[in-house]
Amino acid sequence: TFAHEIRNPLSSIKMMMQLASEQTVEEKTARFIDNTLEEIDRLNEIVEEMLDFSRPSALQLVPCDLGALIDGVIELMTPNLSRQGVEVRFHPEERATVPADGDGLKRVLLNLLLNASQAQPDGGKIDVTLSAGANEAFILVEDRGHGFSEEALDAVFRPFFSTKTRGSGLGLATSRRIIERHGGTIEVGNRQDGGASVRCRLPRRPNTARSDTDETAKESKP
Repeated sequence: TFAHEIRNPLSSIKMMMQLASEQTVEEKTARFIDNTLEEIDRLNEIVEEMLDFSRPSALQLVPCDLGALIDGVIELMTPNLSRQGVEVRFHPEERATVPADGDGLKRVLLNLLLNASQAQPDGGKIDVTLSAGANEAFILVEDRGHGFSEEALDAVFRPFFSTKTRGSGLGLATSRRIIERHGGTIEVGNRQDGGASVRCRLPRRPNTARSDTDETAKESKP
């Protein structure tokens, strides 16, 4: 309810600011309007995260080529990351197909890459490694930032917990929910030579992923 009540006036504010942008000719005013529109978009992203976390959409599990999915997400984010001086390197050690909701996994990867880039504000490297066994596939995302503090390691998946000044604190909590609904796990840690690591494990067999019927049944129990 809170998220819906915020989203409606935000949409109206954005529309009025866009109209103002079309009518202004003063460069300084136009810059202020553009900055305001960016902040409105940021608020909208937080509202969407709140909505997704409180009411997750149904999973559509289909055979998913993880290598192709990871490639697509990296290609999507590369222009912005390059401007920040961040290089992403993909290491596909094995090909892996898993039963997955493609949009859900893309959301997780976007989240992890965004977190890894924000941990390196002055630029750096992100390594994404894909490996697989007979029954499981693994995605490892590593950065060269400051890593997780002991407090963060204990609380990083807690909703609304964040070490950043911006954002909702729902990114990793939502990512864990998505991975667990696939029947997998997600773990965080620190690299020995500095930086953070996040490891996602996904089952390669459909019957080990949690269906939405199972999710609904679980949540309906008293």
